[in-house]
Amino acid sequence: MTPREPWTPPVPPLWGNTLSVGFEPHFLGPLKFWFREYIPFDTLTVVGLKAHLDWTRFSGLRDQDINKFVDAMFSRTDTEILLALDAALYELGPPSRYRIPGAKPEAADALNEMLEAGGSAWRVRNDGCGLERRVLEAVRVAVEGAISSARATSADASDHLANAWRHAYGISPDATSAYGEAIRAVESASARLVEPHNAKGPAGSHFVEAI
Repeated sequence: MTPREPWTPPVPPLWGNTLSVGFEPHFLGPLKFWFREYIPFDTLTVVGLKAHLDWTRFSGLRDQDINKFVDAMFSRTDTEILLALDAALYELGPPSRYRIPGAKPEAADALNEMLEAGGSAWRVRNDGCGLERRVLEAVRVAVEGAISSARATSADASDHLANAWRHAYGISPDATSAYGEAIRAVESASARLVEPHNAKGPAGSHFVEAI
């Protein structure tokens, strides 16, 4: 018997027109399962706070009521569900060193697979600590390559690039902050070439020196 090839979701030609920013009914069952399977009850309470859920609806719930808690969480708006997912990933921490004792190592990957298979506009960040908008794979790979290359010569430049990406494509996009971080990345990358003895100089000083 010929082994089956792993299933991969089709890639739509124009993601912006086809991927779902919200959470349609087909998402709810799998996402509820993810919370029940990977997020302990004690952590769910923290997630609920960070997602600004109305706690009057959850008073008196205990560990055995986790299903009620998750059902209530997913009766909220798409924005609150998005905040809850992002907060849950943050509480888990990086997959290489989860902060929650006993957390299953595949938690972040499992959520990412669900989002991709369901056609979500959101994906798990590479560090596993939150969500970001899904972009064309070629764009994401190019940016990751730039961040990695920058780290070889300037850790500051690499960090600024990563922050610029998060501000641009995170769940709360901030164009002004993204632009500012991108400028800082360019300055940090050029610092050693322009002023090798003043790599930590104030913003703009390297360009003044170059004139």
